[in-house]
Amino acid sequence: MRFVYHEKAGQSQITLEGEAYTHTIKARRAKVNERVDVSNLSDAFMFSYSISNIGRKDAQLELVEKTPLILPPLKEMVVGWAMVEPKIVEKTLPMLNELGVKTLGLVRLDYSQGNFKYDSERMKRILINSCQQCGRMELMKIVEYKSLSHWLETHPKSAWVNFGGGDVHQSDASAFLVGPEGGFSQNECNLLTNNPCWGIKSPFILRSESAVASISVKIFG
Repeated sequence: MRFVYHEKAGQSQITLEGEAYTHTIKARRAKVNERVDVSNLSDAFMFSYSISNIGRKDAQLELVEKTPLILPPLKEMVVGWAMVEPKIVEKTLPMLNELGVKTLGLVRLDYSQGNFKYDSERMKRILINSCQQCGRMELMKIVEYKSLSHWLETHPKSAWVNFGGGDVHQSDASAFLVGPEGGFSQNECNLLTNNPCWGIKSPFILRSESAVASISVKIFG
């Protein structure tokens, strides 16, 4: 783990509780006077704290040092994903966060699998844990779109990923839309007529989460 997340990191004193306490004190067996790096994931600083006291369920930390971080900016990579089951999205979130996707759009399309409701607080916790592990200092944003038209209002020039399109890794688009495993409806294809269409050059049929991951790798291209 690269650092511990705490929303009040930067204050002179903070208290570790819950998962942060369990990982730092129980798993890592940190001791009094040992230093712990802490981030609030909202500014470009890493805060070094010294453990001043360890209780049965929490630990008190004292601020020792504040270090500015010079981080390369994330590419403006936006990936739209036709809504799928929450458990599939949650399982894929750490991968997309680690790959550096700036924003994930969950888009309700005609052939989306169902009328899902996502737990935003749970997804935030998953992303925080991912950031602690990989060292990313900015949470990936997650935005829900109620329809393709809603998506296109925000990303009018976005590319869409469909069978028969050119090699997506040759595209210079900054926003991509991956449809459901059932494909785009005819009405949606009509709405996307003027948008660039790209495909993934694979001999196999991909699950939607695999397609989303493949698109996200473009960040390193």
